[in-house]
Amino acid sequence: EGWCDAWIRPPDGCSGAPRQGWINTFDGFFTREWHLAYAFTNNLPDGSDAHLGLFTFNTPLSRRLWLGIDVPFVTSLEGGADSETAFGDVLITPKVMLQETQNMSISAGLTIQIPTGSESTGGDLSALFPHIDLWTDIGGGWSLRGGTGFVIPTESDVSPDAVWVINASIGQTVTCHDNAPLGDFTYYLATNLRQDLGASDDHTFASFTPGIRTHLGNNYFFLAGVEVPVTGPQSFDERIIFVIVKGF
Repeated sequence: EGWCDAWIRPPDGCSGAPRQGWINTFDGFFTREWHLAYAFTNNLPDGSDAHLGLFTFNTPLSRRLWLGIDVPFVTSLEGGADSETAFGDVLITPKVMLQETQNMSISAGLTIQIPTGSESTGGDLSALFPHIDLWTDIGGGWSLRGGTGFVIPTESDVSPDAVWVINASIGQTVTCHDNAPLGDFTYYLATNLRQDLGASDDHTFASFTPGIRTHLGNNYFFLAGVEVPVTGPQSFDERIIFVIVKGF
């Protein structure tokens, strides 16, 4: 059912929690929108800072199928031994809706990383990322979301052999959609865990990302978040992320 039917935007959950994306989270639901994001990463292991400019386009193909494309048009390192600016690795993600009710969405996706970037800025990697995503309204305007999957390099000489990724996030929406510029105002906390598999020195990375999302008006949204690592050795000090979203 729904493979060839046109997508219809599902309603908010029973307690008013909307199906809207947050920073550094998995989304079990489908959206039709574009994003323009900027991220600043402070103090990488070599002492450099990183800048990222990212364009994202998401669209359902039917009630069951969805496609997302992430284009990192600027990846830049500065302040270390070498400074360089380059294009990043493009990500293409088809997803299938497995189950959806008013209060829950469960989907499965396969993110394909295409090595269009530069190795000097952390790109030029080819990988597959199968994952399962969940969203649910848990009452009082609160929603819980998360997912899990494995990032698997497609080249045999890459270490680690795979990375296990786990995400769990919770947040509350406290205003109505029409209360722009503070419509659908949501505060949330995203938690992420990445565990290397098959390497001699398996590394565990965990982080918290507190963030907000608000409807500015005319289906434009603003998001902000700060990702802070909580395990050592830390990959960076903090990452500051801003996103403008246009729904259509």
